Amino acid sequence: MAATCRFSRCKLSRVAFRSVTSPISTLLQKEATKDTHKSSPPLGVLVIADFYVFGALVLLVTLFLNPEQTSQFIAERHGQPADTGVWILPVLAIFSLVLACGLFSLSPWGFFLAII
Repeated sequence: MAATCRFSRCKLSRVAFRSVTSPISTLLQKEATKDTHKSSPPLGVLVIADFYVFGALVLLVTLFLNPEQTSQFIAERHGQPADTGVWILPVLAIFSLVLACGLFSLSPWGFFLAII
């Protein structure tokens, strides 16, 4: 059975009608065949992760410049007693670097660590 197209005056078969794809199905096919490599993080996540890296570097630098006063200040700001030792600086620096790696890789654990 052939159908007549009234605009071009041509005869089209039913197979021709079935082969026409909609734009939505084309987009869905492209999404399904998209490669699975991870994309770069969004700008906001990138900025937050950069701030964590910067803070970790500042903590490591202050570990050598004025560790006693800095550790008191950081401990008080994090709700710890003021007599907390200098150990708090490298611990927080390592935590910040791990958190930044989680944010850079867009992993769920990096997201939840950032909330904590």
